[in-house]
Amino acid sequence: MADAASLIAERYARALFSLSAEQGAHAPLARDMQALSELSKHKEMKDFFATPLVKRAQKASAMEAFLAEQNAHALTRAFVQRIALNNRLPILALIGAAFARMLAESRGELGAEVISARALSPLQISALEEALAKSFHKKAQLQQQLDPSLMAGFVLRAGGFHMDYSLAGQLDRLGRTLKTHIA
Repeated sequence: MADAASLIAERYARALFSLSAEQGAHAPLARDMQALSELSKHKEMKDFFATPLVKRAQKASAMEAFLAEQNAHALTRAFVQRIALNNRLPILALIGAAFARMLAESRGELGAEVISARALSPLQISALEEALAKSFHKKAQLQQQLDPSLMAGFVLRAGGFHMDYSLAGQLDRLGRTLKTHIA
């Protein structure tokens, strides 16, 4: 799911980034998207976004009410309406992370994302940012997401690179190798 969802999220984030550049609204949209990304990480919200029992229009209305209460930018509100009607709320956190990366890159920083089974310590995040800065010769801005299904390790996305150092990724690669050689 992550690959297809990431590609779709990138497209939506690119569209939002272009519109926010046209309107000079990077700062408020960055704030709004960060808040929405955090909100969408909660299990209750994931369930709400994914359930087929609630119609898309109802989800769009609920999100509009929430965003109005939060005084979100008009572009954020229109964007969330569109993704709700397109049934893309389940990838809202991915869209937010992609938007943050694009914004960081526009400022000459390296937008990077680390997905881990458990929260990384500030020291670990700092070490990763330093390693990325050395490798890419840019200041690294690291976003962290949690995904317990990785079991251990982490997945790092930076500058168009995708590095999977997770236990789940290793097991998946091992399984594919075994299928290739046994079949």
